[in-house]
Amino acid sequence: MAAEMLDQAYGLTPAAHVDHRIRRRIQAAEYHLEAGDTVRARGELEELLQLAATGPQRAEVLVNLAGIELTLKVGSQWAEQLYTEAASHAGDDARIQVRVEGGLAWCAHLAGDLPRAEVHSRAAVKLAEQLGDEPMLATTLANHSFIEFLMGRGYPAADMSRALELQARSDRFMPIFSRPSWINGMLQGWSGNLEAAISQLWQARAQAEERGDESALPLFASQLAYMSQRAGRMAEADAYADEAEERVLETGQDEERQFSLAARALVDAHFGRVDAARRAIEEGLALSAFGSVSARFELLTTRGFLDMSLADPVGAMTSFDSLMGEVPAAGFNDPSLPFRYQGDAAEALIELGRLDEAQALVDWLDERGRTLDRPAALATAARCSALIQAARGDTGGAMDTIGMAVVQQQRVGEPFELGRTLLAKGTIARRGRHRRLARESIEAALGIFQGLGASLWVTRAQAEGARIGGRAPSGDTLTTAERQIAALIAEGLTNRETAARLFVTVHTVEAALVRVYAKLGVRSRSELAGRLISRAGD
Repeated sequence: MAAEMLDQAYGLTPAAHVDHRIRRRIQAAEYHLEAGDTVRARGELEELLQLAATGPQRAEVLVNLAGIELTLKVGSQWAEQLYTEAASHAGDDARIQVRVEGGLAWCAHLAGDLPRAEVHSRAAVKLAEQLGDEPMLATTLANHSFIEFLMGRGYPAADMSRALELQARSDRFMPIFSRPSWINGMLQGWSGNLEAAISQLWQARAQAEERGDESALPLFASQLAYMSQRAGRMAEADAYADEAEERVLETGQDEERQFSLAARALVDAHFGRVDAARRAIEEGLALSAFGSVSARFELLTTRGFLDMSLADPVGAMTSFDSLMGEVPAAGFNDPSLPFRYQGDAAEALIELGRLDEAQALVDWLDERGRTLDRPAALATAARCSALIQAARGDTGGAMDTIGMAVVQQQRVGEPFELGRTLLAKGTIARRGRHRRLARESIEAALGIFQGLGASLWVTRAQAEGARIGGRAPSGDTLTTAERQIAALIAEGLTNRETAARLFVTVHTVEAALVRVYAKLGVRSRSELAGRLISRAGD
């Protein structure tokens, strides 16, 4: 409605009042962009280039047009040219200079040149400080914090805290994408605070919907899919991946389509939907060849993970070899980004007998995990270290290390990775002839994979369990997963509380209870508690 009114005002403004006509058409384009009509917004700005031939007004048109090009077109080259031209027309207009520097930082990030992105993002902060514009300073601080995080300098608590305080004072005047809160949500999630990240991104998505800002929704949906998958909320991750694809098609944001395809591939790969995941990966890689290196890295990571899920380390290394060269070259140096390939690459190298190369990746994970306080990286490093020790024949050392890895992984809150670590523990225990421990660990991993719907890893766990010799448990013996669930229910926890404690679905708890009741011959929770007490005394 606001955009249409401004379009009408533009048409009624006398041709001689060029400044007013330009101002109204720029505002209308901004509203069309928020409403998701990206193509119309671009068309209106392109028309304005005929009116604004030179000076700060042309620079402002160019800056707005460049921002749209970053979402409409795959690749940042054209947008970078527009920002560069805008800089030549900006003169001493500090507001435009801030936006130019911020835009160039984003272009450099998309192109995979983080050192150059840092130079521009730092310049944007400096200009915003001099200008004294609080909303603009909040945005530039958050964007600079984002680049610093990617480069492996940790969570920028001071700058981000200041950015959020500035946002709180001027929130209602700030466009959704200018607000630091959604960037903070991503950084929190990558740091390991998944529930906080999901909450902040969900709030940003709700604010975008409330304001009618359709342009912001694809990115938020993609990020929520990624965070939900890591948190084990697979049904939500699946729904968010669908939403991301739908929103991209509605708004025509080809650049964002790379990331929606990456989210779709990630979720499909973890569900074991092999063909669907491969289709999304190949389509995404075709786009990212001219677009964002981050999207390319995410897609290659998922392709390598999918090959590892299919027990194909040779195929997986075609993806990981590229990542091992390209990611450090681009300046990315944090182990918790969406392209967390190092653990999978290490495991592929271990299976191929390339233990020294695997050790180098594990050492990097361990160093970065300790320096940046990344529990997930430390847990993965410990798991891979145990597998290397086992491959070198040090079964005793491997058992000690994998035990520590399980404890670390339990603190992370990523059930799928916990399942992988338990499966590795079972494998190592089996090789060391600790049959009971092997069976218990593999059964626990199997329960997690079943609860998550991770079909390929259910198959892997079942195959590993079948390799264990000796006598299988009798029919009335509870599995490790069943014992855990029964114990928590006997303590008085609800099905939902038990599911949350064990990182499984409520359905998994309910199904397990049916089996427990049948095996133990009980019909209620009170009978279950009494039966467990009597068994403990046997």
